[in-house]
Amino acid sequence: MPQESRSELERILQVFNQTYILGKDNKFLEIDKELVKDNELLSLMSARLEDAALDEEVIENMLIEQEVDEVIDQHIKEKAEKDELIKKKDEELKAKNKLIDELQKQLKNKQS
Repeated sequence: MPQESRSELERILQVFNQTYILGKDNKFLEIDKELVKDNELLSLMSARLEDAALDEEVIENMLIEQEVDEVIDQHIKEKAEKDELIKKKDEELKAKNKLIDELQKQLKNKQS
């Protein structure tokens, strides 16, 4: 990528720099107006992001998405735990079946 394009891309991505995170929930950024004032595209992006951050419907949708993500993550974790438990029980069952087979062979040999 040419240096000029790369520099422009880096300036644009600066709007999303994680050092601007506001608060602990990582949902909002505090963007310095001085950073964007000289660039029309950055000013537009900043204004659009600010509008979204102040829109209650957008905020509500973000909260719903976060809750859905948490529920999905919890289900994935629970499924992984159940899968691990099933695997462990299956191994235990195989070991017990092997022991039963060995005991049956010993019993058969004693009866012969």
